[in-house]
Amino acid sequence: MKNFYKWNLILVLAAIAALLIGCASPLPQEDVQGEGKSASAEATNAPTSTQTPVPSATPTLVPSETPTPTLTPIPAWRLELIAELEAA
Repeated sequence: MKNFYKWNLILVLAAIAALLIGCASPLPQEDVQGEGKSASAEATNAPTSTQTPVPSATPTLVPSETPTPTLTPIPAWRLELIAELEAA
């Protein structure tokens, strides 16, 4: 049984290490820059003087598909019980 725990621990640590290595690796970058663009202009996403900023699309609000809850009436026997308890 000790071997099971040992191998299980090794597998869990290997999986965590693989996830951490995957997160730590840098993203691939393109070596070719656009025509006439400098690296600083490409690094910032600010529009140039010839570009107009494009507004982002707002998500459409979807009404809830669940109907609004309705209040159920209190049964008469419970109302009588409440009245008896309040009178006592």
